[in-house]
Amino acid sequence: MPPAAASPGGGRRRGTAGEAPRSEKRPRESQGLESESGSDGGSGSDSDGDFVRNTFLGYELLGEFCFLIEVLPGGLDCSDLREIVCLLRLIKGGVDREGQKMCEQIIASVAADIQTMLEDTKLKFEKQRQNLLKVLSNTSKEQCDNSLSKEFIKFQESYEIFCKEKDVHVQAFRDLFSKVEVEKKALLEQFENHRKEETATLSELDNTFSEKITRAEQSLRKTEVDNTFSAKITHAEQYLRRTQFNNMFSGKKTHEEQSLRRKEFDNTFSEKVTHAEPLRRMKQDDKSFIILRKSVGSFLEFGSDDDFDLDDD
Repeated sequence: MPPAAASPGGGRRRGTAGEAPRSEKRPRESQGLESESGSDGGSGSDSDGDFVRNTFLGYELLGEFCFLIEVLPGGLDCSDLREIVCLLRLIKGGVDREGQKMCEQIIASVAADIQTMLEDTKLKFEKQRQNLLKVLSNTSKEQCDNSLSKEFIKFQESYEIFCKEKDVHVQAFRDLFSKVEVEKKALLEQFENHRKEETATLSELDNTFSEKITRAEQSLRKTEVDNTFSAKITHAEQYLRRTQFNNMFSGKKTHEEQSLRRKEFDNTFSEKVTHAEPLRRMKQDDKSFIILRKSVGSFLEFGSDDDFDLDDD
């Protein structure tokens, strides 16, 4: 065998000086065994916990075995070392697989327990909820019945008050409508009386106005006759004045000059008369308008024809 061989952990063989760590490792193994025995005595029937603890203990034993291989004085050959390493790997793989399976079983069992606890809790909560709903439904039904009875009583009282007030208001409206009908009839009668009075007054005013218009026409005709007579008198006076003028100049002028001057005088006089005729007619129209205005004003003021003078200029 070679003087030094590599251990599976990568270390080399130690001499006599390395026995100090061996003495240090033994207490840890004894502590692990004591803890294992203590835990076995404490847990009793907990097989899952025992398996986990045994698994960790196998790992510790493997470590101790490797340490013993390293500290052996004679060492091991390569074939023995390989066999040991292979065995250790097989042991480690089996332990890992068994540990994984056991962990999965533990997780599945814990999940099943948790699921069972959840279902139990749900059932418990559902029962409590049903009981609470029953209690609340009974309580709420009683409260609703009480509230409905109270509100119905209040509504009945309010309805009775409303019916009484409605009857009072309806009677008041009926009285008001009857008063309105009575006043309407009275107003219609007054309207008929006023219409009759208005018709009579209009007929009287029509007669009075027609009479005053007839009087105004007669007064206008009288003024026209007076104006015609005054115009004739004025024409006669002018003729007399012309004859007097002719007599004054007859002894001094010849007959031809007198005739020529007479013609000129006649032309001038005729022009003046023609020019004065529109003024006379305008004045006559003004008088007629003044008379008509006075007559209409007296008619509107219910006056008489004696209040103004028809001959007033």
